[in-house]
Amino acid sequence: MSRRGLAIAVGALAWVALVACSEGDEEGRDDPVSSETIPASAPTDGELLCDFVPRDSVVLALGRDEFEVTRGEVLREPKGALQGASCALAPTGTDYEMLTVDVAHPMGYVGSVFEDALADTERYAQLPEEIGVGVYQKDPIGRRPGGEKGPVGFAQLSRGNWLVSVYIVLPADGRDSSADAVALVQQVVDTLEISDEWTLRGAPPSWFTDNSA
Repeated sequence: MSRRGLAIAVGALAWVALVACSEGDEEGRDDPVSSETIPASAPTDGELLCDFVPRDSVVLALGRDEFEVTRGEVLREPKGALQGASCALAPTGTDYEMLTVDVAHPMGYVGSVFEDALADTERYAQLPEEIGVGVYQKDPIGRRPGGEKGPVGFAQLSRGNWLVSVYIVLPADGRDSSADAVALVQQVVDTLEISDEWTLRGAPPSWFTDNSA
């Protein structure tokens, strides 16, 4: 190959690399993915998305720092008691939820789905006893944007009157999305100061364990 031909070939490869990086920028996914582990305890400072989800942890899990809150709120009674909480994030300019967090009473449909997950040992693994009663998805593959399947993260934790659920639909490439979801459910328990006690009317669910003593 002549020197001129070699220069053209090198230039073409450089252009392909530049285009690939540009496309990554447009998607917001070319930021270096951190291998830092999300801690089980919520940070004492830093921004809270939807007033209860640590932003720094979300950035690690998603591998991006640009997103929009599409829904989110913390509901409390006049005296301050928690009534529920939710938070959903989407890539900037879209409405596809790439991470959701929900805190609800484990009753009715919500409770029955969780109970089924506890029994489904093929699809879900139970959380370590020191964390509490809960599950995470064994095989981190699920539905992605456009109906395709790919890595996802899912975890649920029962704590006191509440069931905390985290679903990471578009995790950062190369991260353990299930481990990130497990860490996030524990952080939410911290930020919302969820007690281990069952104080709702009626008997607690069969899986309930009171660790407050």
